[in-house]
Amino acid sequence: MNIAFINFNKRWTGAKTMTVDYGRELLRLGHKVIMIIRKGTAHRSVYEAAGFTVYEVRLGMKYNPPTIYKLSKILTKNDIDISIVSLAKDLNIGATASKLAGIPVVHRVGLFKEIKNKLEDRALHKTIVDAVIVPNQFLKDELAEIKWFDTERVHVVPNSKPAADFPLAEKVNEGRVFGIKSRLEAEKGHDILIEAFAKVKQAVPDAKLYIAGTGKREKRIRKQIRLLGLEESVKFAGFVTDIPGFMSMLDICVLTSLNEGFGNTVIEAMFAGLPVISFDTGCVSEVLDGAGVLVPAGDADALAEKMIMLADDAEMRIKLGAAARARAEEGYELGKNTRRLVELLEQIISSR
Repeated sequence: MNIAFINFNKRWTGAKTMTVDYGRELLRLGHKVIMIIRKGTAHRSVYEAAGFTVYEVRLGMKYNPPTIYKLSKILTKNDIDISIVSLAKDLNIGATASKLAGIPVVHRVGLFKEIKNKLEDRALHKTIVDAVIVPNQFLKDELAEIKWFDTERVHVVPNSKPAADFPLAEKVNEGRVFGIKSRLEAEKGHDILIEAFAKVKQAVPDAKLYIAGTGKREKRIRKQIRLLGLEESVKFAGFVTDIPGFMSMLDICVLTSLNEGFGNTVIEAMFAGLPVISFDTGCVSEVLDGAGVLVPAGDADALAEKMIMLADDAEMRIKLGAAARARAEEGYELGKNTRRLVELLEQIISSR
């Protein structure tokens, strides 16, 4: 099967992480994968390192005829069987080009807000989109609330990781090293985490916090750390490519997203056998399914309380870490879920 992933977003997001993970596994299974991105996107090298054939296109205006025509020719040239698109621009250009090339389209929706009750969205989904994939049941249930949305065409394909990439190393978990991996943006709640960590330091003086990720809030976060006198205890790891390596440095993983479509960080930590503390937002409770600690979103005091609790309770850390790994292997193992995705895509192709 020849598959095209189309994603014109400039930022690195969960959809791109999912694309790289599933695309790499599809290649390993013998399928052909191409990646079509906006010209000048900074992450071309990531896709090429994963083994994808990458094409860059200039977008221009909505439904730009030259871009649509060029893209349709790329799809035809590569004998693409099916396209997977993500955002609105992917739909109005990528999906339209796929339709022109006679190729079925799957729309990957990561957040409820990505579906807007506009004539344009309704028309695209009724005339061009053949199926929708979402990362969790929580989002599928949300989409069912949209009267015009055909949820019978919605399929759950969770973000997944290869368990083999996360070997469980022998190490002493002393409960002193916390970590977070997410974009440094407002909705990720780093300011709340720093506020909570200042309280943790009062109870656990040797605690440390590692922050992985980049984003426009970095200067603001660094200023908050400096004002609270935490420079020696909080370290920035930047954009991390060796995720298992980063997770291996931690004792406890924390996620403070105020709005989370899935939470790749959560399953990465789960595969690493780490206890997870997360704000109870979006589908995180579904992902953890009891194999972690949930905190009311935005509550710095409650977050600090749970961080201190886990830092002081070695037995609980071991129990939660083991449960997290077992849950990850059960629901989020990449090889198993990629085979399910292949079956789904083959069904969509054959049903046209």
